[in-house]
Amino acid sequence: MSQPPAARAACPTCGHTAPVLLGFGTSRPPEPGDWTVCAKCGDVLVFGAGGRLQVPTLAQLMAMPPLLSRLVDAAQRAARAGR
Repeated sequence: MSQPPAARAACPTCGHTAPVLLGFGTSRPPEPGDWTVCAKCGDVLVFGAGGRLQVPTLAQLMAMPPLLSRLVDAAQRAARAGR
């Protein structure tokens, strides 16, 4: 049995569209408030309602747990190295 195609989400910063498979640091589909990083520009993003990607607010960035912050930093470096 084949799996349905993954939903796609566009980066609000650069417009890059990529499949949304999992929330950052989770093994489940993303939910509002989950974090991700754009694979093209490396911007930190948050999933909003309906799976839309949003630029996080300052309050969201300040509340990011330290471990997640380190993972996001590594993902940003990898994305930007591929430019």
